[in-house]
Amino acid sequence: MSIATFGIFYFISKILVFSLSCAMFVFGVLVLVNKIKQTRILGASFVILGVQSMLNGFINAAQPFFGAAFYTKASVFNNFFGMAANIAIMFCICFYIHRNYGKKLIYIPIFAIMIVNRIASTVVSVLLNSSVKGALAAYWINLVNTVNSFISGTAIAAVIFLAFYQNREKEKIIPHTWKIRIILYAFFVLQMIYTICAYILLVKVAKNQSYDPGVIIGFLFSGGNAYNIISLLDILGVSVNLIFPIYVFIRLKKVQSQKTEEPAEIETAP
Repeated sequence: MSIATFGIFYFISKILVFSLSCAMFVFGVLVLVNKIKQTRILGASFVILGVQSMLNGFINAAQPFFGAAFYTKASVFNNFFGMAANIAIMFCICFYIHRNYGKKLIYIPIFAIMIVNRIASTVVSVLLNSSVKGALAAYWINLVNTVNSFISGTAIAAVIFLAFYQNREKEKIIPHTWKIRIILYAFFVLQMIYTICAYILLVKVAKNQSYDPGVIIGFLFSGGNAYNIISLLDILGVSVNLIFPIYVFIRLKKVQSQKTEEPAEIETAP
């Protein structure tokens, strides 16, 4: 791929990711202001996810214009914002499950997993930084933390999936959410497998010093021979995440159009 072609593909992909993120935000607002009260908390989670995706897209797209110093500072802020956003999104989902299915204890396993994940990541970083030197330490930390995120993400996905699946008959507004959770998890697995394989290769390269890690990084994360793989994953990721807010919005419109609504089960705002 020529530099010109790569540049065009790069910017088109970032614009597309930002546009899809804006769509996520818009659908979130539409769900948030809808008259049906039950799903408003999900609308809040879509808004937060949309803002998070837009911020990621903006930082990545702005990197070539503002340089490495801007990207480093922006990435630090983005990491803290992303952590807070993930907590808020999980709270919104738990609150929906709690309020609509009566599962008051849903918060405990979700946030316990998140806390254990954070503690494990911190401990791993400290231990590896003290025992392994140079680039190899960074690759090992990223590899172990990615595996840790895969495990914790799978555990959280399982808890949320079971909550929606077990209450699929009770759910009057979004009964097929459990199916969407399967789609979201399938993409999560794809993303994790690619990232884990990438870091395994980087660890082997850095350990044996048999090949320039910069070339490997360029192949894995910056396009390789023909495509910018990470950009494609970003586009696919935002597209997959957009399925849920679109589904919720469509279902809300359908429920509102039904004349046989049961007010006791579906709360509407005046």
